Amino acid sequence: MKKARKAFDFLIYTNILLSLFSGVQVLLTNKVFHIPFHIILIVFEILSVFCAYGFSMIHFHQDSFLSDGSPRQNILSENYGFMKWAIILSGIGLFLIFPFLSTPCKALIALESILVYFYSKSFPYKKGKRISFRKVPALKVWFISFIWAISLVLLPLLDWNGWSILTYSGTYIFFLQKYLVFFVLCLLFDFRDLPNDRLNKLITLPTLLGEQKTKYLAYLVNAILLLLIWLPHSNLSPQEKISFTLSYMIFYILIIQAKPGGKDSYYMVWVDGSLVLPYCFLILLTGF
Repeated sequence: MKKARKAFDFLIYTNILLSLFSGVQVLLTNKVFHIPFHIILIVFEILSVFCAYGFSMIHFHQDSFLSDGSPRQNILSENYGFMKWAIILSGIGLFLIFPFLSTPCKALIALESILVYFYSKSFPYKKGKRISFRKVPALKVWFISFIWAISLVLLPLLDWNGWSILTYSGTYIFFLQKYLVFFVLCLLFDFRDLPNDRLNKLITLPTLLGEQKTKYLAYLVNAILLLLIWLPHSNLSPQEKISFTLSYMIFYILIIQAKPGGKDSYYMVWVDGSLVLPYCFLILLTGF
């Protein structure tokens, strides 16, 4: 039992599970828009998420690998070498796959890379001072949600039908839906980090709004999500509308249960795991 739990913790805390969830999100976009299955793009998405989050942990949060007795940091400290090599191999895999993607996909990936680069770097501002977009108050939630929506909606659609998908109204509604999904989830993760962010004087939406108002904001965004599903121009089938509605109703439970300083396992299993709910419900209602 202990070995099984340790293996599960390994999948969670090394972001392998999150990377696989991102692949399921691409499958969801494929299913909603009736796009043919493209294994190369799905593998690219999984590797890019693992590589990006792993690199961020090693480059910006090396203290994550210092064991402090918590399950998360114990796993990371024990597997630091694995993480370094896995990130390197993932990067090589991305480099080898990239030429097989369509030209519109390559252009969008290049744009994402530029945005992430400028977000993560610091630049000279005044004499002896530097400015970083990472430290702009409350920007993180908005930016990360935008990058996720690009990767999981626009990328598969561009791969399928090129730039013509930008003329389709359903693209923008689904993009907004995905953006708001990640806005809620990122808000919950910032809610988890509220005690540390206050201690380190980091300005996030939860530190600006406080606990109760942050939850009110999450409730409001989730309500907008539910309304988007039932818009006449959403172009969703009845089964898809039911699947998304059930999933976003469960989001309310996640918001209610969220606590500042809560356990990593809650957020990395249940909150991240909620990403696969629409696809699972849709499979149950329509089959593969």
